[in-house]
Amino acid sequence: MFINNTNGKKIKKYLHEIVDMGVDFKTMDSITKVMHPKYFKGLLLEPIPNTSMSLKKLYNELNNKIVKFSTNFASKKFCAFPDSGNSVSSIAAALLVPLLNQNMINAEHCSPVASFVEMSIINWLREILGYEVNYDPENIFDIGGIVTLGGTISNTIAMMAARNKAFPMVRENGITFDTSKVKVILPKYISHYSIRCGLSWIGLGEKNIIEADITDEYKIDLVKLKRKIRDYRCDYKIISLVCYAGDSRAMSVDNIEALSDIAQKENLWFHVDACHGFQLAFSDKLKYKIHGISRADSITLDPHKVLFMPYVLSSLLFKNPKDFKLIASNSDLIMKEDFAFGQITPMIGSKSFDSLKLWASIKYFGKNKIGEIVDKRYDLAKFLCKKLQERDNFIVLNKNTDINSVMFMYVSAKIKNEINNNKDISAKEVEKVNAINKKIQEYLFKNNKYYLHTFPFYDLGEIFNKNINILYPMRYMSGNHLLKKSDVLEMIKHIKKVGDHLENVGMYKC
Repeated sequence: MFINNTNGKKIKKYLHEIVDMGVDFKTMDSITKVMHPKYFKGLLLEPIPNTSMSLKKLYNELNNKIVKFSTNFASKKFCAFPDSGNSVSSIAAALLVPLLNQNMINAEHCSPVASFVEMSIINWLREILGYEVNYDPENIFDIGGIVTLGGTISNTIAMMAARNKAFPMVRENGITFDTSKVKVILPKYISHYSIRCGLSWIGLGEKNIIEADITDEYKIDLVKLKRKIRDYRCDYKIISLVCYAGDSRAMSVDNIEALSDIAQKENLWFHVDACHGFQLAFSDKLKYKIHGISRADSITLDPHKVLFMPYVLSSLLFKNPKDFKLIASNSDLIMKEDFAFGQITPMIGSKSFDSLKLWASIKYFGKNKIGEIVDKRYDLAKFLCKKLQERDNFIVLNKNTDINSVMFMYVSAKIKNEINNNKDISAKEVEKVNAINKKIQEYLFKNNKYYLHTFPFYDLGEIFNKNINILYPMRYMSGNHLLKKSDVLEMIKHIKKVGDHLENVGMYKC
């Protein structure tokens, strides 16, 4: 039941079988075996086992109850999210993580080498984004970054730092000010839920935001932003401006440099959510899109989203490493020593050595190869966008994607022609378009053909008429390096076939 110095061969054999199972899963062509939730209730919701089982029986349980029904993000037909998790180097490192079992809360006693691996990847991330790098730190407050359990935690910690910068006594005295008078600026429609949730968790309230208007390219409207700040600043204390280097829908990149000028002038903590967009820093061709990002007070990155590694690995960087003192904690239990990351990772105590996955990936690929992959990813999205626009049955919502998102909808040739001729489309026809697109996405998923994301979105580009409509586009956003142009052409062909069928047989009603 436990690894020891007498059963090594037997354990290796068993783990080899588990690895075989996992690789077979990743290399299968299908995405998942779709079942109704009631099936899983009967399969998995059972009383706690009273007796032990053999490793062979456990293997069968894992294969038949878990692996068989899991979602294969590494399939070329999974085009909903970029997190393919199929990098051999990072999977190899991930296999080592639980075997090494290092606890990142404390350096000297729990994770001596692991802590410096984590410092190394933070330095690499700071370097590619243009932050100053310290290769001879004296303590953890010289590093300037942390690894967290996801972008939501990273964004929450950034908002905590912004709050504590504006109200230094909060750490000792708690919130003694009127939170209804404190505001954070977020872009309208495209902001990620994590910032709002984070504001709730740190006591500022998720409703205490100012929504910055955005353009039809899904970027913050700078003129309207300046006007809105003037309208609010007399009666409210604005503590932070948040923008996106790759929002989670359209994958657009804000004018970071211009926004940093505004934040600096207004004395606001400037946070850039670059969970997706930091990948552009690896590309010599595309890094201009995030010009000015090194002026941000804090940046959130999600390597597990865009660097093909298994979950989970997010990072938060501060321009000024000493600003981590704003959110630091201390304990003489195990983490009161110079290089203990536990001092600067709020809400996280024990933490696994997940940074090894990124260390191994960057070591294996190198910056230039990662840049080539990012370029290909971007070029493939632009290729898909172009091919969709050329066809009579598709419209694209975000024609100028900055990274790798393509939001599109199947429409009839008649509707496409009316859009091209700037004719208003009736609300009833828009409803029909939405219904068909939701049906297409549902059909693709249930039939295990392709998986594209879908969500409600606003027709900011006034595609259908002059009134803002809620649309339900399909969204392609793959980070899988195995995907080729022929694959996306086949995807378009299949979606059109399904859409034509639904259009012709009248199965558009929800």
